[in-house]
Amino acid sequence: MASLYFACFWCILFTGAVRKWIFPHMSIFYLFQDVPITIAYLYALRSGLFSRSFILIGSLLLAVILMLQGLIQIINSTNNLFVAIVGFHHYLYYLPMLVVFPICLTEKYRRDFIRWNMWLSLPMTLLVIA
Repeated sequence: MASLYFACFWCILFTGAVRKWIFPHMSIFYLFQDVPITIAYLYALRSGLFSRSFILIGSLLLAVILMLQGLIQIINSTNNLFVAIVGFHHYLYYLPMLVVFPICLTEKYRRDFIRWNMWLSLPMTLLVIA
């Protein structure tokens, strides 16, 4: 599960950099980062991680609440359908990852993840300044 977490992290960084610097108008790259997350969720379901806790119930409740909120926004015309679908996807696909993966990470993997974030912040800072 830790390797899937790192794969998600690297995919999000890679697709973000590609979208920002090479193909700024190609939204299809968002789907590339969903591959390791999907594999991780399937692994969590198969291994029984969801069945041993309230994560699945909480995720389903959150899905219903956010779906109702998105429908209300579409009906009130404060948001268009595409924006609601993208927001729904981000909330429901990435929020459970923030709950599931830290449960599975040991202290060593957490330290490695923090170390990689620290090292990657240096070139990102230079890019932002440039």
